[in-house]
Amino acid sequence: MNVHTATRTDSMPMVWAASYLMSISMLVTNLQPVVLGALADTLGFSNRELGYISAALMGASTLCIATAPFWVRRANWRHLSYVCLVLGTASAIAGMVATTFALFLLLFVVMGVVKGALNAPSFACLGDTRNPDRNFGISAVVQAITASIIVWPVSAYVIPHYGTPGVFVVIALVVASGLPLVRLIPTHGTGNVEVDQTRLPRESAPIVSRAAIPAFAMLVATALFSAGLVGFWYFVERIGVELGVTPAVIGLTL
Repeated sequence: MNVHTATRTDSMPMVWAASYLMSISMLVTNLQPVVLGALADTLGFSNRELGYISAALMGASTLCIATAPFWVRRANWRHLSYVCLVLGTASAIAGMVATTFALFLLLFVVMGVVKGALNAPSFACLGDTRNPDRNFGISAVVQAITASIIVWPVSAYVIPHYGTPGVFVVIALVVASGLPLVRLIPTHGTGNVEVDQTRLPRESAPIVSRAAIPAFAMLVATALFSAGLVGFWYFVERIGVELGVTPAVIGLTL
């Protein structure tokens, strides 16, 4: 059997740590409906301003994620994760006292960068494991559980009592909670695992070829689907308010 060495790790603590860090990277996206609602109700931001804030978050995150293949294998994953978590916590703390649209626009650009840059090494960690399908499934479950635990209390209790500053207190605490877990992920793709070359394709199709058309079509379809879904998700709280649904019910539904 012809084998070669790959950089992988299969530690379950690493899998859980990377999954939780991914859930932190998705925190602002998962909380975005109630965050936008808090900004509208507490600070009086218009729907246009909320749209700009959401676009800033998505644009900065997309830029980081789109460029990740060029830098994620060169970066020190622990150092990058520490920087992202500290920067994310600092941004959330700034959000506690921010009151202007311009400052929130800047903060959400920073949070978008944190989201994309924190997601990349965690994603790479799980991709380097022997069973990435299972571990990405674990990550999806951890993200869903984390979001469901946070969204309802924030919508039903935190926002009515503490407004926008309370939301960013929660974000700061959750982001900071990831700091002790960073030491569980590798600095790079580490751990020697033998990969059976006989199970690998003998020849890969060129990136620009007729054989690659289905893959590109799938990526475009996925991007369009995600864009539409996320665009609706961000404003679902505002839609619910317009229909007379209470914040507690909206939070429970989310």
